[in-house]
Amino acid sequence: MYHRIVTWALIGMWVTGGMLIYLRTGFIWENFSPKLIAKIVVVALLTLNSLMINVYIMPKLKSSIGTAPADMRLNARLPMSLVAGCWHWHWAAARS
Repeated sequence: MYHRIVTWALIGMWVTGGMLIYLRTGFIWENFSPKLIAKIVVVALLTLNSLMINVYIMPKLKSSIGTAPADMRLNARLPMSLVAGCWHWHWAAARS
């Protein structure tokens, strides 16, 4: 249920963001400011990170219900830690 809501919200944000960028720049590259490019990159990375969480992390967590994270194999914990670290960095970058 929540996954579907988040997916549609993310699609809506990309569509409305794209419309706002079009209104401001007309999609003419010379009209893109460095700050706007940086924001687009950060949002694209956040989207990619959420896709990684959905495709890789959530199935791993669902399959290890009842297992302590310290008891999981390192090759399962390390990618989860990297995705979590990227998630925190992206949100910090998005706030600035």
